[in-house]
Amino acid sequence: MRTIELQNEEFWWIEIPEETENISYSFTDRIYTELEGIWIDAGHSADSSFFSGRELNAPNLQLISITVRSANIYHFLQGITLNAPKLKYIQLSGEGAIKCFRRMTENINPAPVLEGISLIDTGITEIPDFILNTGTLTSLNFRNEKLTGIPASLFNLVNLEHLRFEYCTDIRVIPDEIRNLVNLGFFGLWGASLAYLSPELFRLPRLTGVDMVSTHYEPDEEMLNAVGKFMEREEVQFGLWENFNSEHLFSGVLQENSF
Repeated sequence: MRTIELQNEEFWWIEIPEETENISYSFTDRIYTELEGIWIDAGHSADSSFFSGRELNAPNLQLISITVRSANIYHFLQGITLNAPKLKYIQLSGEGAIKCFRRMTENINPAPVLEGISLIDTGITEIPDFILNTGTLTSLNFRNEKLTGIPASLFNLVNLEHLRFEYCTDIRVIPDEIRNLVNLGFFGLWGASLAYLSPELFRLPRLTGVDMVSTHYEPDEEMLNAVGKFMEREEVQFGLWENFNSEHLFSGVLQENSF
């Protein structure tokens, strides 16, 4: 068994290979003051003993990214105790990542006050309750998900500033309830064929960016009027249906790393 000692560095990149008996990761009981981000790639298999029963003290940890490519692999973070009072951003990728995150959050102290969540290829058809119940969110991103719709409760997340659906191709309706997202500054929807797109989107008072790459919708007169008035705003930064080279998903955090 080869053991890699995780040091007090700004980022941890942890890759758990297929042959889990050949490598392990360890950390001490000291306080990891420099640690701001953890990226974990569990591939298709992971031994449940990798972090089980350990306590990680990381007072400045802000971001955790978990990639789990198998729905059956989600135990390897079970039992870890994480002391991370500044944890704000979560990226979950792969079919086992949400289960893995839920197992881990059972022992996060204090409970995280999340501001940004990104879900990528997790296989969900509905937006999970833990997202819909997180009223502190300012950034929310879905990529290559099988979402069949957007629940009305999503529009209760009134602190959202960035909302993006990338190639969630089964979404057909952006409802009028989007008017409730009064702090929304950017909205993205890629690769959808819409039956209805509410003109209320373009009336949001703080909206300055809209990106609809490969999205199809036949606008009516009300929509055209709303879009026209939107484009007249001096602060508009990005054009409708134009390619948009996005800022970092979570503005102001770990700018050198792209999501």
